[in-house]
Amino acid sequence: MITIIIPILNGERYIKTCLNSIFAQTYKNFGVVIFDNGSNDKTLELVEKYPVKIIRNQNNIGWAKANNLCVNEAKTKYVFLLNIDTALDPNCIKQLFEFAESKDDLACVSPAIVEYSTFLSGKKSRGHPLAFDIQDGLIKAYNIDDDYTEVSFVPGTAFFANRERLQKQLYFREDFFIYHEDVELSLRIITKTNLKMYFLSTAIVAHDSKQSFSRFSTCKLAIRNLFTCLTTYQDRREFLSHYLVYGKNLFRMYKDFYYQYYPFAFPILSIFYLAISVFKLKRYKDINLNRLHEVNQKMSRLSKQFEFIF
Repeated sequence: MITIIIPILNGERYIKTCLNSIFAQTYKNFGVVIFDNGSNDKTLELVEKYPVKIIRNQNNIGWAKANNLCVNEAKTKYVFLLNIDTALDPNCIKQLFEFAESKDDLACVSPAIVEYSTFLSGKKSRGHPLAFDIQDGLIKAYNIDDDYTEVSFVPGTAFFANRERLQKQLYFREDFFIYHEDVELSLRIITKTNLKMYFLSTAIVAHDSKQSFSRFSTCKLAIRNLFTCLTTYQDRREFLSHYLVYGKNLFRMYKDFYYQYYPFAFPILSIFYLAISVFKLKRYKDINLNRLHEVNQKMSRLSKQFEFIF
């Protein structure tokens, strides 16, 4: 059985589409847990029409903590963490479950995450396996011809995990609140376990990735949490050897894309967190990044499609 976990906050625009796609799945052995972070719209009225478990919270405790609480209560072998602004292909859960059952080394698997409006219009679009490169701070998307591949990053948007196998490693850092908490978890899995993360192209989830893009809090948390990951999983020498690359990539990504959403906030916050990150470094870290580099090196042989920060 699978526990599907969906934290929500004012999601009336998405909740019916999301839940309808879940209950239309060809695989039926699952339960749905909705964690409400203090919605003040009609989201809960709509949710109550479905056979789901609802956990109500008056305050917004964040995406990371909401998922942690639900995962801790789950009794199933697998958990499937979903954003509310998603919609699933009818065979998605079946494909993820069967793939996870076939892999003895699987920690988690990402479905192919495709563009939301294109998916709802009935048109086909392509999802990409993702890698997080600690040497340049970027998340990169690649093309594959095979049905699946090992990856170094599984996004929290649609995160299918073997709860029994991961055990205590399956938690998000709650001080992250939201954004890059999935990067930190992926880094922890690949550096502290012998388990693998996968991408499965035959399982499809649509996601409206730009629905909260223009918020100042998005920019602040994403850049802060990015540099927390970079300083946590590297020693001083490693981090400083990549320092100029981080600055160049932040500027390049801002110039090419993020300026349209954060014309003032992005450069100011980038400079601030780039500067103070040096003071957060420790001299030694008990972290082995070899597996991360090995997986990313294999993925770099694929055709790269695009790269992003958040």
